[in-house]
Amino acid sequence: MSDLFSMRGRANRSRYAAATVLAPIAVYIVAAGVSATDTTLGQVISLLLILATYAVSVCQTVRRLHDIGRPGTHFWLLLIPLYNVYLGLVLLFRKGDATHNRYGANPLSTEAQLATV
Repeated sequence: MSDLFSMRGRANRSRYAAATVLAPIAVYIVAAGVSATDTTLGQVISLLLILATYAVSVCQTVRRLHDIGRPGTHFWLLLIPLYNVYLGLVLLFRKGDATHNRYGANPLSTEAQLATV
């Protein structure tokens, strides 16, 4: 949980998909329910939930870029129309580097799992 807001290290495909596809859907549903109460507090809570989800998504995208051997600055390439579709598909479907790269050990390897315990 503590590495949700970290841009260091690597994130595998399933962690990336959960953080950037599934979690925002759940948060938007909750935020819509909370903001439907028509209170300022509900709207503030909704905004904070959405901003936190966006921050987690950015961090996990950078970590996923690290997993495929690209620098985190490639995150900004997601702002380029059409190329963002290509890069988004690469992030979702390309396997990460099988071995240790300059960003750390493979998150699916046993040594990486032992280091997090």
